[in-house]
Amino acid sequence: MERLSAQTALRRLAALILVITMGSLAYRNNYYLNIPSVFSSGWLNRIYAESGKSEIKIHITLDGVPWYYVFASPSINKSIFWPFSNWTSSRARQVHVFVDTENGEDDWRNSYEKNRVTGDEHWRLVWENILFVMFGDSWPENDQNYLLHRITTDFRWPWMPLFLLVVATSLWRWHDTLQRPLLPILIISWFLLQACSLLVVNEGRYRKPMEGLLIAQWMVIIDQKRQRARPRLLASDDHGTTVS
Repeated sequence: MERLSAQTALRRLAALILVITMGSLAYRNNYYLNIPSVFSSGWLNRIYAESGKSEIKIHITLDGVPWYYVFASPSINKSIFWPFSNWTSSRARQVHVFVDTENGEDDWRNSYEKNRVTGDEHWRLVWENILFVMFGDSWPENDQNYLLHRITTDFRWPWMPLFLLVVATSLWRWHDTLQRPLLPILIISWFLLQACSLLVVNEGRYRKPMEGLLIAQWMVIIDQKRQRARPRLLASDDHGTTVS
């Protein structure tokens, strides 16, 4: 009973800490942006990503005082396929967003609906976003004045082939995948939510979470192959075959 009471007390303490933390964030965002959200506002990234423009300029009025912010993703105008190609993003010009924080999310939502692209243009941006995250170099280890950074930048090429290899192998050996589904689920979820969405204009550094998952899943695939081979070796040994 004492142990159960201690566990209950810890759960209540954890819940209290969570409520205080989330409540504080929601209060802060509501105070500054008039948006009661624990995750601030995702509108800026969404508008920029889905506008098809290379820069975003925010005209924001806070307590009657106008402020201006300009942002451009480091992926823009960068030749991610260098030295094989000089290809760069087709994004161009600025998207202007006019927001008065007194209106809460209304101005953000109106700007989003006004500036987002649809149809073929939308899918072109999705394709570019996949290229950005899979082949872009990763900040901050992309300073070409350092040998280690140059090696790290060159090592970005294997990740897309490794991703395709891991996904194809996991599908081909689907029985094994169902036995250990966590890593494949995380990899596919990452790809759909990060690479294929337009929640943000992607950069190479956003690939970092997937790199470890791909290595771990490939090790799992090798281990499962080894485990399948073990019964055959044991069966051969039972029939008089020497197993080294």
